[in-house]
Amino acid sequence: MTAIIPRIIPPSLAKKMPQANGIVIKNRSVAVTFPYPASSFFTSFYLARYNALTQNRSPLIHSAAKHPMHIVFATMQYGANYYQGTERYIHNLSNGLIAAGHQVSILSGDPEQQHSASDIGEPITGSDPSIIKIPSPSWATVLGSDKDVFRQILKKLKADIFHLVNPGHIGVNAIFAAKELGLKTLITVTDFWWLCPKHTLTNQTGELCEGNRPAKECRRCIAKTHVNPTYRTLAKLPITGPMVSGSLARKLKHQHLEEHWENRPAYLQKAFDSADHVIVLSRTAQRYLDAKYQINASSQISVGLSELWFDDISDWQTKDFTQQTAQIAYAGTIAQHKGLHILLEAIAKLPQHKIKLTIAGSGSDKTYMKRVKKLALPLSVEWKGQLEQQEMRDFIDQADLVVLPSLWSENQPQVILESIARNTCVICSDAPGAAELINPQYVYSANSAEALSNKLSSWLVKPSYKPACTASNIDQMVSKTDRLYHNLVRG
Repeated sequence: MTAIIPRIIPPSLAKKMPQANGIVIKNRSVAVTFPYPASSFFTSFYLARYNALTQNRSPLIHSAAKHPMHIVFATMQYGANYYQGTERYIHNLSNGLIAAGHQVSILSGDPEQQHSASDIGEPITGSDPSIIKIPSPSWATVLGSDKDVFRQILKKLKADIFHLVNPGHIGVNAIFAAKELGLKTLITVTDFWWLCPKHTLTNQTGELCEGNRPAKECRRCIAKTHVNPTYRTLAKLPITGPMVSGSLARKLKHQHLEEHWENRPAYLQKAFDSADHVIVLSRTAQRYLDAKYQINASSQISVGLSELWFDDISDWQTKDFTQQTAQIAYAGTIAQHKGLHILLEAIAKLPQHKIKLTIAGSGSDKTYMKRVKKLALPLSVEWKGQLEQQEMRDFIDQADLVVLPSLWSENQPQVILESIARNTCVICSDAPGAAELINPQYVYSANSAEALSNKLSSWLVKPSYKPACTASNIDQMVSKTDRLYHNLVRG
């Protein structure tokens, strides 16, 4: 009997499995071949011993030969230096599916040209062979490359399931091609690209937007919030603003994308119509989608964290911050819509408290980076840059408090889930998506440094930790998703 242990665990732990043989370490999952039938007492003993070693929840055990499928993900970017929330979601889910006996391929765009050169439809050079290069024409893409490109790739891979995760830059023609080939199709909504070309659901004034606005309005918004400061400034001036917005319209026309933009909601509705099932990560995402689209069938499946986040957890303990420095942490992209400037302004209003702010993340907006660096000068701030998973766990463990000052609608912020898993308190804005995970007493009004300052001050005087939910692990996410795949295939 071969049992697959879908856990991300070190090989040294796998080797402690008593009397097992044929241990194979692949993609940090563990396959253990037992010398006895699945029903035997000895196999039960092995699995019980494994549970004792990991000191965690019961593992999901799958037979490697039980209905194995080839699952093909498609997403905007993966591998290389791409490792944000969506990439971590695919990484954890694909590893779990491989551990459950499935074959997994990942069709990946490369909008920032991080990958070594390779041909379309071929494994990305210097990368895992399961990562296949697909075109990523531009940020403005709606449909993407011709359906025939995706048909050829999917035929070659002999896929059973097509799972679209983030269509930004690559478009939705991939799911149309998969549907025409008769594959079972799914979509996971990991961000708000489906409602907003910028992904952020914020307008030019920084306020929340309901999404799916007219194309002309979206072009004006994009111009006024452009990453290029000169472009952004010109777009906001009465005389030059229409010219800048018009230049964007001409660029779309030149790229033959004008009609796609004008009919973007209709094309995306067709993509949802082509999906046999839609997975959402949060109640907020479900609510937004239901307001704009007709969805055939959907489920909420929370992001699952790797076992790393559940190992060696310390109980939360109160501290006296009148006697010691409070360690406050921020983790995320350094961008306007993430609200780091609000956090810095709020801390500046608290000179009576000893606070050290540690920041993990990076950003591409040089103007915004200069702004937050200037705000940080009079404060005690440490910049960590991008962190790997182990480093991020240590980063959260060392924090007394994590703050998420988002100005935009979050889907399901991974840093909140990670903080919950580590028994670290979170204060967040009332931006939709984040607030649904947090006890209301730790939520403040978004875009208000004053409100955040008051919330921080109250917490520092009387620290507390009252979680509103628990974090899911990879096993739970993989089990629910795998069951969904099998149900779709069985019909």
